[in-house]
Amino acid sequence: MELLNKIPEISEIKKGIITLTGNTGFGLNHVVDIQSKKGSMKGIVLTVSNEETVIIPLGNTLGLPTNCEISSTGRPLTMGFSKKVQGRIFNGIGMAIDNKGSLFSATEILASVQTMNPLARAIPSTLVRTGLTPIDVYNSAVQGQKLPIVAYEGEDPTPAILNLMGSIHSDAIIYGGIGMQFDAYHNLRNGLLEAGQMNKTTLFMHQDGDPIAHGLLVPEHCLATARQFMEQGKDVVCVLDDMTTWAEILRSNANAQDMIPSKEGFPGDLYSQLARVYEMATQREKGGSITLIPVHSMESIEGAVIDNALYITEGQLIYKGDKIILRGSLSRLKQSVNNGKQTRRDHRAIIAAMHQLLGDAEDAFENSKMGSAKDEKSQRLIKFRTDAHDVLQNIHTPRTIEEGLNVCWTLFASYFSKSEVNIPQDMIEEFWPEGKRSH
Repeated sequence: MELLNKIPEISEIKKGIITLTGNTGFGLNHVVDIQSKKGSMKGIVLTVSNEETVIIPLGNTLGLPTNCEISSTGRPLTMGFSKKVQGRIFNGIGMAIDNKGSLFSATEILASVQTMNPLARAIPSTLVRTGLTPIDVYNSAVQGQKLPIVAYEGEDPTPAILNLMGSIHSDAIIYGGIGMQFDAYHNLRNGLLEAGQMNKTTLFMHQDGDPIAHGLLVPEHCLATARQFMEQGKDVVCVLDDMTTWAEILRSNANAQDMIPSKEGFPGDLYSQLARVYEMATQREKGGSITLIPVHSMESIEGAVIDNALYITEGQLIYKGDKIILRGSLSRLKQSVNNGKQTRRDHRAIIAAMHQLLGDAEDAFENSKMGSAKDEKSQRLIKFRTDAHDVLQNIHTPRTIEEGLNVCWTLFASYFSKSEVNIPQDMIEEFWPEGKRSH
């Protein structure tokens, strides 16, 4: 234990923050012991300056007296890791909560986000098969990508997350839940068991009612675990849900420290804090990858958290009305995997044709609201729009990419002639469904 000349003086305890007077000599991000008549708990050193030292307690501060004793352990926060973490459920600070006991033969690792050396990274270029058509066909995911799911206000993306985790192809899946309601936690756990994916999944769950500091540390534990798997050469998918809630914890801590607020009261370093987490997504030169799928709830696309996050991430998946909306992602990485080498050779041609036809269909649909678009082709386009949205935005029917592409061909052939789809003739001859519209 670190020796101090005097016991640190507590100047204030509020909103899950303990402020000590002056520079205590505690190490940044180190663990401290907090002792009082109520018992003991751990804390993490958040900031250190000549004026004050700020600590986040990892327990309930309600009724905690200002005369409690705080001492440094001289060590950063650590956690246990072994291959047996798969199939296990932990809380936000890495303690097992699945009644299976502690990890045996675990290696002690730092519970922190440690960004990889850029020189050890490879350009992401390997397809991730998710089993969900709106992703695989329209916005293909790539190993090492950071691809957020953005849910509109009032939407619960849990079904999309569960179906994604239930069908995605990966060596390991890590899920971090932040501020979860018990029902959502229960449904997620049971859904993974039913999908047969729990044996390769590790859950870090911060439930509503747990100390907020536990939620702040969920990404640290998730990504520390993900990095260990990656360095073993494994491909990992890490889902962080909900990072808007995580950002709100940052805001709460910043406000408790009386920091000068930025947009919407969030701390001025919000962008850097998000980037620190999201830049853990990587493809290693030596093999192994971390594909990061952060989940964000939003009131508007101009909101502070979304505005910052979308500058860092590579594309986005929009969740609305229990569907992943068919809209072109800003990701350029998908172009490296839908070019016919890792998927079927008609993939990119289908995306281009679908984009054009859905654009025409949207125009016809808007015109129909004004009483026009009554011609035969416009009516076909409107019906095509309905069917395409129902089938291709569906998150509840897992399909291979090839099955998804075949669905697109069936839609084309059901509503258009071969000359109307603007796809190369050799592909039409190979893939056009038999017995469908041909003129």
